[in-house]
Amino acid sequence: MNTKDPMAINHVTSQDDMDLKALDSDAMKLAEMGYTQDLKRNYTVLSVLGVGFSLTNSWFGISAALVTGINSGGPVLIVYGIILIALVSTCVGISLSELASAYPNAGGQYFWANELAPTRYANFASYLTGWFAWAGSIFTSAAVAVAVGSAGVGCWQLAHPDFVIEPWHVFVGYQVVNIFAFFFNCYGGILPAMGQLAFWTSLVSFLVILITVPAKAPTHQNAKFVFANFVNNTGWSQNGIAFIVGLINTNWAFACLDCATHLSEEIARPEKMIPVAILGTVAIGFATSWTYSVALFFSMKDVDGLVATSTKVPILALFYQAIGSKGGAIALEALIMVTGIGCQISCHTWQSRLAWSFARDGGIPFSSYFSQVDRQLNVPIRAHFLSCVIVTIVGCLYLASYTAFNSFILVFFLTNSRQDSARVATTKQRFSAPERMQPQHQATKRMSMTHKPTVTTFSFALGSNDKVDRPASAPLDATHHEQPPEPALRPTSRVHTKRGVVCGRFHQDSKEPIMAPEVAIVTGTKASPSAPL
Repeated sequence: MNTKDPMAINHVTSQDDMDLKALDSDAMKLAEMGYTQDLKRNYTVLSVLGVGFSLTNSWFGISAALVTGINSGGPVLIVYGIILIALVSTCVGISLSELASAYPNAGGQYFWANELAPTRYANFASYLTGWFAWAGSIFTSAAVAVAVGSAGVGCWQLAHPDFVIEPWHVFVGYQVVNIFAFFFNCYGGILPAMGQLAFWTSLVSFLVILITVPAKAPTHQNAKFVFANFVNNTGWSQNGIAFIVGLINTNWAFACLDCATHLSEEIARPEKMIPVAILGTVAIGFATSWTYSVALFFSMKDVDGLVATSTKVPILALFYQAIGSKGGAIALEALIMVTGIGCQISCHTWQSRLAWSFARDGGIPFSSYFSQVDRQLNVPIRAHFLSCVIVTIVGCLYLASYTAFNSFILVFFLTNSRQDSARVATTKQRFSAPERMQPQHQATKRMSMTHKPTVTTFSFALGSNDKVDRPASAPLDATHHEQPPEPALRPTSRVHTKRGVVCGRFHQDSKEPIMAPEVAIVTGTKASPSAPL
């Protein structure tokens, strides 16, 4: 195969043809949405599950936010709250899976908002959703970094009782974790393997703690303490309010379920694999977080001692109570820190894909610059750098006010979580009407880099799944548009020589009849939109 001239591929072997058919079916679906294949599809379903679970990491979330649950409901809140939030998260996961199957796009929720919202509000809904989603990923990274930094400082304090923890100690740990995760995400080739490594590290750490803590605890609580003991140290007189406030802890344990959707353009057959990763994350998250919580509460000795610990890390104090050894407690906390570092690496992968895809659609200032992908590293390095710089700046807020930092984390976390829940209702509304089930082509509007969305259309064919199907190739004309036709778009060829893939790139400079873009094999002439695979 001659790859020197991208417009002149003279010969295609049968093996090349098989590779093209395997790869180009996904690239063609992406082209139908108006995008080219910019990132390699190196991820497998296990590596995407690894990234998704290591980010959500339910049992780690319970550990990191344990103090909130203990004060706002105690064991009852966490034991039953996990069941409640797991049921809600299952509904959210099914909704996300349906949308990811029909619209496998790295933009995720903001792209879906553009497609599913009423035409009149589509641009604004997409623009607002994109900003909240990206901000949510930024503050999630900040929360994980401060959790790991606090754990490290807490371990030092446990080993040195005279040491007094200051905010700048945690700030230094925060920045070290953030910078480490930044450099790790600069090499796209290792990220799929890292996702699997983080996944198994999390599960092994969970099992070690699950077995060690109950086995070493000198005494155990009775079942009434674990399943019927309600604690209200919130200041609210109503226990119901305290319970609702405490759900922040269990909600945190199932956050960021949309992570896998932003890897849709880096895995083959995303319409099938992304739902597996999302629902697998919920299932494993529930199994690990519930058993982990029950085991810890049976091993707990003094609830008040956890809240008032000088380490400022309740889970570390619990380990010390159960094991009675500083070295053993620090060793178990080290497992949580390693798990947290894997979580932070996944956070950076998530936020970089969100920033890149949003920039690709003109959602942020200087979009043309931040939407570039480094072909050698296979990473949107500019968007990744931008996100990490913002996370670094957010960390400075911790120095100014711990309360303000936590407030920002909480607001953006809850906003991002509610976006996922809101899509359950959105999917039901948009997919329940019979006319929505018919194959149709819609105009996908892109946003400008300014803070006011603009309308630029792209031809879009609805992705196929069990409920929604589309013809392999169908001409578009004005009758398919809900609004008057925009200037016609035509696909022009671009060859990814490493794969031998030609993807459609769209321009508004032609008056030719608009056609659904397809992936074509070029044989010395201009690619034809209707050329077979």
